[in-house]
Amino acid sequence: MSDDPVIPPHLLVYRDEDWMPHVEDSVMYRGLRARELQRMAQDRWANAHGMWRAEFEDLQARQQAQA
Repeated sequence: MSDDPVIPPHLLVYRDEDWMPHVEDSVMYRGLRARELQRMAQDRWANAHGMWRAEFEDLQARQQAQA
């Protein structure tokens, strides 16, 4: 059994329905901003779990492969 934390679904895989509602109305490139918001949330989550971005991406890849 692994001691790795489980990445929440909205941070594990990008889905428009999770992020587009958070995009400000004034944004021109809404899809790009939505992905930026997800990445920022991923970075906050990783930081809270003591991980660098590369460690998060490795964990993300392993958990996506298991899904």
